[in-house]
Amino acid sequence: MADAQIAGDRPSFFKIIHSAVARERKLELPKKFVSKFGHKISDVAVLNVRDGTAWNIELKKADGAVWFQNGLQDFLEYHSIRAGHFLVFRYDGLLSDGKSRFHVLIFDMSGVEQSDVAVEDAISFKSRNPYFISVIKSSYVNGNFMNMPVDFVKKHLPGGLPNIKLQVPDGRLWEVGFSSYMAQIRISKGWAAFMHGTNLQIGDVCVFELIDTTVALVMKVHIFPASNKLEKL
Repeated sequence: MADAQIAGDRPSFFKIIHSAVARERKLELPKKFVSKFGHKISDVAVLNVRDGTAWNIELKKADGAVWFQNGLQDFLEYHSIRAGHFLVFRYDGLLSDGKSRFHVLIFDMSGVEQSDVAVEDAISFKSRNPYFISVIKSSYVNGNFMNMPVDFVKKHLPGGLPNIKLQVPDGRLWEVGFSSYMAQIRISKGWAAFMHGTNLQIGDVCVFELIDTTVALVMKVHIFPASNKLEKL
Protein backbone atom coordinates (compact mmCIF):
# COMPACT_ATOMS: atom_id res chain seq x y z
CA MET A 1 0.00 0.00 0.00
CA ALA A 2 1.29 3.42 -0.87
CA ASP A 3 1.52 6.22 1.64
CA ALA A 4 1.54 9.59 0.01
CA GLN A 5 1.18 13.28 0.55
CA ILE A 6 -2.10 14.74 -0.64
CA ALA A 7 -2.34 18.47 -1.30
CA GLY A 8 -5.05 20.06 0.81
CA ASP A 9 -6.04 22.78 -1.64
CA ARG A 10 -7.20 20.59 -4.55
CA PRO A 11 -10.54 18.79 -4.96
CA SER A 12 -10.16 15.07 -4.31
CA PHE A 13 -12.27 11.93 -4.28
CA PHE A 14 -11.66 8.23 -3.85
CA LYS A 15 -13.04 5.08 -5.39
CA ILE A 16 -12.95 1.56 -4.01
CA ILE A 17 -12.15 -1.03 -6.68
CA HIS A 18 -14.64 -3.87 -6.92
CA SER A 19 -14.55 -6.86 -9.25
CA ALA A 20 -17.19 -5.22 -11.46
CA VAL A 21 -14.72 -2.47 -12.40
CA ALA A 22 -12.40 -4.93 -14.14
CA ARG A 23 -15.32 -6.79 -15.66
CA GLU A 24 -17.05 -3.69 -17.06
CA ARG A 25 -13.77 -1.88 -17.80
CA LYS A 26 -15.04 1.45 -16.53
CA LEU A 27 -14.97 3.48 -13.33
CA GLU A 28 -17.63 6.07 -12.58
CA LEU A 29 -16.63 9.40 -11.02
CA PRO A 30 -18.63 10.33 -7.88
CA LYS A 31 -21.80 12.25 -8.64
CA LYS A 32 -20.92 14.99 -6.15
CA PHE A 33 -17.63 15.62 -7.96
CA VAL A 34 -19.29 15.56 -11.37
CA SER A 35 -22.02 17.99 -10.30
CA LYS A 36 -19.38 20.50 -9.22
CA PHE A 37 -16.63 20.01 -11.81
CA GLY A 38 -18.24 18.00 -14.63
CA HIS A 39 -18.59 21.03 -16.89
CA LYS A 40 -14.81 21.56 -16.69
CA ILE A 41 -13.77 17.98 -17.42
CA SER A 42 -12.43 17.22 -20.90
CA ASP A 43 -13.09 14.10 -22.97
CA VAL A 44 -9.61 12.76 -22.20
CA ALA A 45 -7.99 12.71 -18.79
CA VAL A 46 -4.32 12.31 -17.91
CA LEU A 47 -3.72 10.19 -14.81
CA ASN A 48 -0.36 10.89 -13.15
CA VAL A 49 1.03 8.37 -10.68
CA ARG A 50 3.91 8.68 -8.20
CA ASP A 51 6.09 6.33 -10.28
CA GLY A 52 6.23 9.06 -12.92
CA THR A 53 3.97 7.38 -15.46
CA ALA A 54 1.13 9.25 -17.15
CA TRP A 55 -1.92 7.59 -18.68
CA ASN A 56 -4.41 8.99 -21.19
CA ILE A 57 -7.87 7.72 -20.29
CA GLU A 58 -10.98 8.48 -22.30
CA LEU A 59 -13.94 9.87 -20.36
CA LYS A 60 -17.45 8.85 -21.32
CA LYS A 61 -20.36 11.14 -20.46
CA ALA A 62 -24.07 10.26 -20.48
CA ASP A 63 -27.14 11.39 -18.55
CA GLY A 64 -25.12 13.50 -16.14
CA ALA A 65 -22.69 10.66 -15.32
CA VAL A 66 -18.98 10.46 -16.19
CA TRP A 67 -16.77 7.34 -16.41
CA PHE A 68 -13.11 6.60 -16.93
CA GLN A 69 -13.32 4.04 -19.74
CA ASN A 70 -11.04 3.48 -22.75
CA GLY A 71 -7.50 3.02 -21.48
CA LEU A 72 -8.60 2.27 -17.92
CA GLN A 73 -7.97 -1.47 -18.18
CA ASP A 74 -4.34 -0.96 -19.24
CA PHE A 75 -3.85 1.43 -16.31
CA LEU A 76 -5.29 -1.07 -13.83
CA GLU A 77 -3.27 -3.99 -15.17
CA TYR A 78 0.02 -2.07 -15.27
CA HIS A 79 -0.31 -1.12 -11.60
CA SER A 80 -1.72 -4.52 -10.57
CA ILE A 81 -4.87 -2.84 -9.26
CA ARG A 82 -7.59 -5.29 -8.31
CA ALA A 83 -10.55 -5.70 -5.98
CA GLY A 84 -9.55 -4.52 -2.52
CA HIS A 85 -7.59 -1.49 -3.70
CA PHE A 86 -8.85 2.04 -3.49
CA LEU A 87 -7.67 5.00 -5.48
CA VAL A 88 -7.53 8.63 -4.41
CA PHE A 89 -7.92 11.09 -7.30
CA ARG A 90 -6.77 14.69 -6.90
CA TYR A 91 -8.11 16.95 -9.63
CA ASP A 92 -5.43 19.35 -10.87
CA GLY A 93 -7.49 21.09 -13.56
CA LEU A 94 -6.76 21.40 -17.27
CA LEU A 95 -3.36 20.99 -18.91
CA SER A 96 -2.18 23.30 -21.70
CA ASP A 97 -3.42 20.79 -24.27
CA GLY A 98 -6.93 20.92 -22.81
CA LYS A 99 -6.84 17.53 -21.08
CA SER A 100 -8.03 17.13 -17.49
CA ARG A 101 -5.27 16.11 -15.12
CA PHE A 102 -5.69 13.84 -12.10
CA HIS A 103 -2.98 12.81 -9.65
CA VAL A 104 -3.71 9.27 -8.47
CA LEU A 105 -2.67 7.61 -5.21
CA ILE A 106 -2.99 3.82 -5.09
CA PHE A 107 -3.73 2.07 -1.80
CA ASP A 108 -3.87 -1.69 -1.32
CA MET A 109 -6.47 -2.40 1.34
CA SER A 110 -6.88 -6.12 0.66
CA GLY A 111 -8.01 -7.88 3.81
CA VAL A 112 -8.54 -4.65 5.75
CA GLU A 113 -11.99 -3.59 6.88
CA GLN A 114 -12.18 0.02 5.75
CA SER A 115 -14.60 2.81 6.51
CA ASP A 116 -15.42 4.97 3.51
CA VAL A 117 -16.35 7.74 5.94
CA ALA A 118 -12.89 7.68 7.54
CA VAL A 119 -11.16 7.91 4.16
CA GLU A 120 -13.47 10.67 2.95
CA ASP A 121 -12.93 12.68 6.14
CA ALA A 122 -9.16 12.30 5.83
CA ILE A 123 -8.90 13.39 2.20
CA SER A 124 -11.24 16.31 2.97
CA PHE A 125 -8.75 17.57 5.57
CA LYS A 126 -7.49 21.09 4.79
CA SER A 127 -4.37 22.80 6.11
CA ARG A 128 -1.73 25.25 4.93
CA ASN A 129 0.84 23.11 6.69
CA PRO A 130 2.42 20.17 4.85
CA TYR A 131 0.83 16.84 5.65
CA PHE A 132 0.41 13.29 4.44
CA ILE A 133 -2.22 10.61 4.89
CA SER A 134 -1.60 7.05 6.03
CA VAL A 135 -3.98 4.13 6.43
CA ILE A 136 -3.04 1.85 9.33
CA LYS A 137 -2.46 -1.68 8.08
CA SER A 138 -1.64 -4.90 9.91
CA SER A 139 2.13 -4.64 9.42
CA TYR A 140 2.12 -1.24 11.15
CA VAL A 141 0.34 -2.73 14.16
CA ASN A 142 2.17 -6.05 14.33
CA GLY A 143 5.57 -4.77 13.23
CA ASN A 144 5.63 -1.67 15.44
CA PHE A 145 6.59 0.72 12.63
CA MET A 146 4.98 2.99 10.06
CA ASN A 147 6.33 3.94 6.65
CA MET A 148 6.81 7.63 5.87
CA PRO A 149 6.44 8.98 2.31
CA VAL A 150 10.01 9.42 1.10
CA ASP A 151 9.18 12.52 -0.93
CA PHE A 152 7.58 14.15 2.13
CA VAL A 153 10.70 13.52 4.22
CA LYS A 154 13.03 14.86 1.50
CA LYS A 155 10.97 18.00 1.01
CA HIS A 156 9.98 18.88 4.57
CA LEU A 157 12.63 17.20 6.74
CA PRO A 158 15.79 18.06 4.82
CA GLY A 159 17.95 17.96 7.94
CA GLY A 160 17.95 14.20 7.98
CA LEU A 161 16.07 11.94 10.37
CA PRO A 162 15.90 13.63 13.78
CA ASN A 163 13.48 12.60 16.48
CA ILE A 164 10.07 14.15 16.12
CA LYS A 165 7.11 14.61 18.42
CA LEU A 166 3.66 13.33 17.53
CA GLN A 167 0.84 15.35 19.06
CA VAL A 168 -2.85 14.47 19.15
CA PRO A 169 -5.57 17.14 19.38
CA ASP A 170 -5.93 16.79 23.17
CA GLY A 171 -2.30 17.90 23.55
CA ARG A 172 -0.63 14.60 24.45
CA LEU A 173 2.84 14.11 22.95
CA TRP A 174 4.97 11.11 22.02
CA GLU A 175 8.57 11.34 20.87
CA VAL A 176 9.39 8.98 18.02
CA GLY A 177 12.46 8.18 15.97
CA PHE A 178 13.16 7.14 12.40
CA SER A 179 14.91 4.23 10.75
CA SER A 180 15.47 3.23 7.14
CA TYR A 181 14.81 -0.15 5.53
CA MET A 182 15.16 -1.04 1.82
CA ALA A 183 14.78 2.58 0.64
CA GLN A 184 11.81 3.07 2.98
CA ILE A 185 11.83 5.57 5.84
CA ARG A 186 9.98 4.43 8.93
CA ILE A 187 8.77 5.77 12.23
CA SER A 188 9.98 3.00 14.53
CA LYS A 189 11.27 4.05 17.94
CA GLY A 190 8.31 5.13 20.05
CA TRP A 191 5.71 4.07 17.47
CA ALA A 192 4.34 1.23 19.61
CA ALA A 193 3.79 3.59 22.56
CA PHE A 194 2.00 6.09 20.32
CA MET A 195 -0.12 3.37 18.75
CA HIS A 196 -1.20 1.95 22.09
CA GLY A 197 -1.67 5.37 23.68
CA THR A 198 -4.07 6.42 20.92
CA ASN A 199 -5.67 2.99 20.48
CA LEU A 200 -4.89 2.89 16.76
CA GLN A 201 -6.58 0.03 14.94
CA ILE A 202 -6.09 -1.59 11.56
CA GLY A 203 -8.02 0.42 8.96
CA ASP A 204 -7.87 3.72 10.86
CA VAL A 205 -6.88 6.66 8.67
CA CYS A 206 -4.39 9.23 9.99
CA VAL A 207 -3.40 12.67 8.79
CA PHE A 208 0.14 13.64 9.89
CA GLU A 209 0.41 17.44 9.82
CA LEU A 210 3.80 19.12 10.29
CA ILE A 211 2.93 22.06 12.57
CA ASP A 212 6.29 23.12 14.04
CA THR A 213 9.83 23.08 12.67
CA THR A 214 11.32 25.87 14.79
CA VAL A 215 12.68 24.49 18.05
CA ALA A 216 11.43 20.92 17.89
CA LEU A 217 9.76 19.06 15.05
CA VAL A 218 6.11 18.44 15.87
CA MET A 219 3.53 16.61 13.80
CA LYS A 220 -0.11 16.82 14.77
CA VAL A 221 -1.90 13.54 14.15
CA HIS A 222 -5.57 13.60 13.22
CA ILE A 223 -7.11 10.12 13.58
CA PHE A 224 -10.20 9.05 11.65
CA PRO A 225 -11.30 5.68 13.05
CA ALA A 226 -12.46 2.83 10.87
CA SER A 227 -16.01 1.77 11.52
CA ASN A 228 -17.69 -1.62 11.60
CA LYS A 229 -20.65 -0.05 9.82
CA LEU A 230 -19.37 0.58 6.34
CA GLU A 231 -21.10 3.31 4.36
CA LYS A 232 -20.62 3.17 0.61
CA LEU A 233 -20.44 6.16 -1.74
